[in-house]
Amino acid sequence: MDDLWGNLSLETVAVEESNAINTLREQARLLEKKTGGKVKATFSKIEYKTISVEGIGKALLSITGRQEEIVDLNDKKDFNEKLKYVKYKFEIYNLNYKFRVFILNYRSVFPLEIEVDEGIRDELNMLPLEIINSDEELKEKVSSVFRSKKLQMIMNKLYSMK
Repeated sequence: MDDLWGNLSLETVAVEESNAINTLREQARLLEKKTGGKVKATFSKIEYKTISVEGIGKALLSITGRQEEIVDLNDKKDFNEKLKYVKYKFEIYNLNYKFRVFILNYRSVFPLEIEVDEGIRDELNMLPLEIINSDEELKEKVSSVFRSKKLQMIMNKLYSMK
Protein backbone atom coordinates (compact mmCIF):
# COMPACT_ATOMS: atom_id res chain seq x y z
CA MET A 1 0.00 0.00 0.00
CA ASP A 2 1.25 3.51 -0.82
CA ASP A 3 1.78 5.90 2.09
CA LEU A 4 0.26 9.20 0.97
CA TRP A 5 0.94 10.89 4.33
CA GLY A 6 4.65 11.39 3.82
CA ASN A 7 6.82 12.16 6.84
CA LEU A 8 4.61 13.50 9.58
CA SER A 9 6.39 15.81 11.94
CA LEU A 10 3.95 15.75 14.80
CA GLU A 11 5.07 18.02 17.59
CA THR A 12 3.35 20.03 20.23
CA VAL A 13 3.63 23.50 18.74
CA ALA A 14 2.31 26.62 20.41
CA VAL A 15 0.02 28.42 17.97
CA GLU A 16 -0.17 32.14 18.70
CA GLU A 17 -3.72 33.20 19.31
CA SER A 18 -4.78 36.71 18.42
CA ASN A 19 -5.56 39.46 20.91
CA ALA A 20 -6.89 41.70 18.12
CA ILE A 21 -10.43 42.08 19.48
CA ASN A 22 -9.28 43.23 22.92
CA THR A 23 -6.61 45.52 21.44
CA LEU A 24 -9.00 47.26 19.04
CA ARG A 25 -11.81 47.60 21.58
CA GLU A 26 -9.32 49.25 23.97
CA GLN A 27 -8.32 51.67 21.21
CA ALA A 28 -11.98 52.52 20.54
CA ARG A 29 -12.49 53.38 24.22
CA LEU A 30 -9.25 55.35 24.31
CA LEU A 31 -10.29 57.64 21.43
CA GLU A 32 -13.40 58.75 23.31
CA LYS A 33 -11.26 59.62 26.36
CA LYS A 34 -8.66 61.46 24.27
CA THR A 35 -11.33 63.62 22.57
CA GLY A 36 -13.47 64.27 25.63
CA GLY A 37 -16.31 62.30 24.03
CA LYS A 38 -16.50 64.51 20.91
CA VAL A 39 -15.23 61.74 18.63
CA LYS A 40 -15.90 58.11 19.43
CA ALA A 41 -14.95 54.81 17.88
CA THR A 42 -16.57 51.43 17.68
CA PHE A 43 -15.13 48.03 16.89
CA SER A 44 -17.86 45.49 16.29
CA LYS A 45 -18.82 42.44 14.31
CA ILE A 46 -20.48 43.10 10.96
CA GLU A 47 -23.85 41.39 10.95
CA TYR A 48 -25.37 40.04 7.74
CA LYS A 49 -28.91 38.91 7.09
CA THR A 50 -29.02 35.37 5.75
CA ILE A 51 -31.70 33.48 3.90
CA SER A 52 -32.12 29.84 4.80
CA VAL A 53 -31.68 27.47 1.90
CA GLU A 54 -32.25 24.34 3.96
CA GLY A 55 -35.64 23.72 2.35
CA ILE A 56 -34.21 24.20 -1.13
CA GLY A 57 -31.39 21.79 -0.31
CA LYS A 58 -33.80 19.13 0.84
CA ALA A 59 -35.90 19.58 -2.30
CA LEU A 60 -32.83 19.20 -4.51
CA LEU A 61 -31.75 16.15 -2.56
CA SER A 62 -35.08 14.46 -3.20
CA ILE A 63 -34.87 15.28 -6.93
CA THR A 64 -31.29 14.06 -7.38
CA GLY A 65 -31.76 11.03 -5.17
CA ARG A 66 -28.43 11.68 -3.39
CA GLN A 67 -28.14 10.57 0.19
CA GLU A 68 -26.42 12.33 3.06
CA GLU A 69 -23.65 10.65 5.00
CA ILE A 70 -24.48 10.29 8.68
CA VAL A 71 -21.53 10.25 11.05
CA ASP A 72 -22.14 10.52 14.77
CA LEU A 73 -19.66 13.19 15.86
CA ASN A 74 -22.19 15.35 17.71
CA ASP A 75 -19.96 15.71 20.74
CA LYS A 76 -17.11 17.16 18.61
CA LYS A 77 -16.55 20.82 17.85
CA ASP A 78 -15.95 21.72 14.21
CA PHE A 79 -12.34 22.95 13.90
CA ASN A 80 -13.30 24.87 10.75
CA GLU A 81 -15.05 27.35 13.04
CA LYS A 82 -11.64 28.35 14.47
CA LEU A 83 -10.33 28.98 10.95
CA LYS A 84 -13.33 30.81 9.51
CA TYR A 85 -12.94 34.59 9.19
CA VAL A 86 -15.48 36.86 10.86
CA LYS A 87 -15.70 40.46 9.68
CA TYR A 88 -15.33 43.27 12.21
CA LYS A 89 -15.50 47.00 11.46
CA PHE A 90 -13.60 49.85 13.08
CA GLU A 91 -15.45 53.15 12.69
CA ILE A 92 -15.09 56.62 14.16
CA TYR A 93 -18.08 58.91 14.60
CA ASN A 94 -19.59 61.98 16.19
CA LEU A 95 -23.23 63.06 16.60
CA ASN A 96 -23.82 63.41 12.84
CA TYR A 97 -21.17 61.53 10.87
CA LYS A 98 -19.33 58.22 10.82
CA PHE A 99 -16.29 56.98 8.94
CA ARG A 100 -15.30 53.33 8.46
CA VAL A 101 -11.54 53.15 8.96
CA PHE A 102 -11.07 49.46 8.23
CA ILE A 103 -12.53 45.97 8.24
CA LEU A 104 -10.68 43.25 10.10
CA ASN A 105 -11.20 39.69 8.91
CA TYR A 106 -10.73 38.04 12.29
CA ARG A 107 -10.24 34.52 13.55
CA SER A 108 -8.69 33.29 16.77
CA VAL A 109 -5.42 32.24 15.12
CA PHE A 110 -3.11 34.08 12.75
CA PRO A 111 -2.97 35.14 10.01
CA LEU A 112 -5.66 37.83 10.07
CA GLU A 113 -6.60 40.16 7.22
CA ILE A 114 -7.25 43.91 7.22
CA GLU A 115 -9.03 45.97 4.56
CA VAL A 116 -8.20 49.65 5.09
CA ASP A 117 -10.14 52.62 3.67
CA GLU A 118 -8.98 53.23 0.10
CA GLY A 119 -7.67 56.76 0.67
CA ILE A 120 -5.67 55.75 3.75
CA ARG A 121 -4.48 52.63 1.96
CA ASP A 122 -3.19 54.71 -0.97
CA GLU A 123 -1.51 57.21 1.34
CA LEU A 124 0.29 54.43 3.21
CA ASN A 125 1.00 52.37 0.07
CA MET A 126 -0.85 49.34 1.46
CA LEU A 127 -2.38 46.43 -0.43
CA PRO A 128 -6.18 46.15 -0.68
CA LEU A 129 -5.97 43.16 1.66
CA GLU A 130 -3.06 43.20 4.12
CA ILE A 131 -2.09 39.99 5.93
CA ILE A 132 -1.31 40.24 9.65
CA ASN A 133 0.79 37.50 11.24
CA SER A 134 1.11 38.63 14.89
CA ASP A 135 -0.30 40.95 17.52
CA GLU A 136 2.77 43.14 17.13
CA GLU A 137 2.22 43.43 13.37
CA LEU A 138 -1.44 44.34 14.02
CA LYS A 139 -0.38 47.15 16.36
CA GLU A 140 2.13 48.47 13.81
CA LYS A 141 -0.38 48.51 10.93
CA VAL A 142 -3.21 50.00 12.99
CA SER A 143 -0.89 52.63 14.45
CA SER A 144 0.15 53.74 10.96
CA VAL A 145 -3.52 53.88 9.91
CA PHE A 146 -4.45 55.95 12.99
CA ARG A 147 -1.60 58.37 12.25
CA SER A 148 -2.40 58.73 8.54
CA LYS A 149 -3.01 62.25 7.25
CA LYS A 150 -6.49 61.37 5.96
CA LEU A 151 -7.68 59.94 9.28
CA GLN A 152 -6.13 62.81 11.25
CA MET A 153 -7.95 65.29 8.97
CA ILE A 154 -11.27 63.46 9.40
CA MET A 155 -10.88 63.28 13.18
CA ASN A 156 -10.10 67.02 13.32
CA LYS A 157 -13.22 67.76 11.26
CA LEU A 158 -15.41 65.50 13.43
CA TYR A 159 -13.92 67.01 16.59
CA SER A 160 -14.52 70.62 15.53
CA MET A 161 -18.16 70.10 14.44
CA LYS A 162 -20.87 71.30 16.78
